[in-house]
Amino acid sequence: MDFDTQIKLAVYRHFAATGQRPSPEDVAARVGSDVESVLDAYLRLRSQRVLALEADGSSIRMAPPFSGVPTPHLVIVEMILLS
Repeated sequence: MDFDTQIKLAVYRHFAATGQRPSPEDVAARVGSDVESVLDAYLRLRSQRVLALEADGSSIRMAPPFSGVPTPHLVIVEMILLS
């Protein structure tokens, strides 16, 4: 699996597990990488419209359907574990 896909999955898993946006440090720890590489991946994912970032370029505003900021909408996540 390529690095950007690992980052994308780490972001989505964090949102699904916590209901909150992950910090770059959270994502880096989850994939065993450094923060700079994570931020580079964020930019590539943003260009693919997978992530919407805040103006600081490091905070995730949205990873559809998840929002990193409060909204009036509710997302229900059902996790299925595959063995």
